Amino acid sequence: MPVDLKSGKVRVKNWNFFTNAQDLAEGLWEIKAGSRTLASGHFPALDIQPGATREFELHLPAISPEPGAEYFLNTSFILKQDTAWAAKGHEIAWDQFALPAKAAAAAFSASAAAALKIVDAGDTATFTGPEFSLRLNKKSGLIEAYKYRGVNLLERGPRPDFWRSPTNNDRGAWKVMQHRAASDKSVDIQRWKDAGPLWRVRDTRVEKQGAAAARVTVSADLPAAGATYSVTYLIHGTGDVIVECSYKPGSENLAMMPRFGTELLASPGLENLTWYGRGPKETMLDRAFERIGVYQSTVDGEWVEYMRPQENGNKVDVRWLALTNPQGVGLLAVGAQPLSVAARHYSKEEMERSAYTFQMVRQPEIYLNLDLKQMGAGGIDSWSAHAYPMEQYRIPSGVERNFRYRLTPVDSPAAIETKGRESF
Repeated sequence: MPVDLKSGKVRVKNWNFFTNAQDLAEGLWEIKAGSRTLASGHFPALDIQPGATREFELHLPAISPEPGAEYFLNTSFILKQDTAWAAKGHEIAWDQFALPAKAAAAAFSASAAAALKIVDAGDTATFTGPEFSLRLNKKSGLIEAYKYRGVNLLERGPRPDFWRSPTNNDRGAWKVMQHRAASDKSVDIQRWKDAGPLWRVRDTRVEKQGAAAARVTVSADLPAAGATYSVTYLIHGTGDVIVECSYKPGSENLAMMPRFGTELLASPGLENLTWYGRGPKETMLDRAFERIGVYQSTVDGEWVEYMRPQENGNKVDVRWLALTNPQGVGLLAVGAQPLSVAARHYSKEEMERSAYTFQMVRQPEIYLNLDLKQMGAGGIDSWSAHAYPMEQYRIPSGVERNFRYRLTPVDSPAAIETKGRESF
């Protein structure tokens, strides 16, 4: 645990009952800034008696913080030798601490952007810059096409999403709640399944914002929830799109939301997945047990197999996520606040109607969730209402909510790092 991170002081507890920590383990530390390791070293000998605690002072270097960068101290404790249950080098404990080294992030600026061409006709509005084009359907309120340097980025833009493919715990809880839900809306969680797909757009307004930007405001109702919802797109001549989603509940007392976010359909070919958040394993609101860092994988590689298809592969505390093709061109999503994200080649409907993974049909497009949050995994048991997550890991539906993120084209890891640090 931290004592004084500025001076590198931390406290370590030996949880063993009979073994001095130095006879079992050695300690390592490193300082990370995104994907970069700035420094690393070893703890002094872990001479800590069973059950005791000892303070250590690590010789951390001075940090001159870069704008928008985060700095983390990672500590790791590994076996000093082979044991009957694990090999030498096996990690038996770790922790991560945010270091008090910060510099204000540089603000995203499109002041030097070329003029944005806008064609607003009928049910469609198109926006074109030197290197990108975007088409929005005013009737549905969704982006229909988004291209950068001839590469397709999106097939369908952000759509409100309040649902997840039920987990084993969700199914167990619903079995005992569905009879009550027939007469009590406050426990009818299924109401949220179609609330996003069946949103009803009332108005889509396109407004020019100077020569190089436009604002599109979509106002809609959520008939399934008796609520209202709005999405604002601020589109720049650079190809950047800042998305803001806002939800206002109605007067009814409704069940919690399984998620509060948006679903996008990313174009085929953007298979490489990089994110800055918790990883490399999947995490949930109540399972945030991984280190924050930059991780690389593929969309298929992040599928997690369970006994039957269900919500999986989620990541929390995500600062940014990038989907790119083999040439490094693709789409970067940066949260104004940490996001909860997931990317897969299967729709929620496909996962729900399939009993086994082999029954599902893999789509070339990518179902991308950019969410403010998803409710926790739950699981105090898996056969009663306690299978749902604990109260602090739920998403009450009677609260106004909003969140923002930036969609921006990228063509290199350097572009991802630079844009991922900017404020907006």
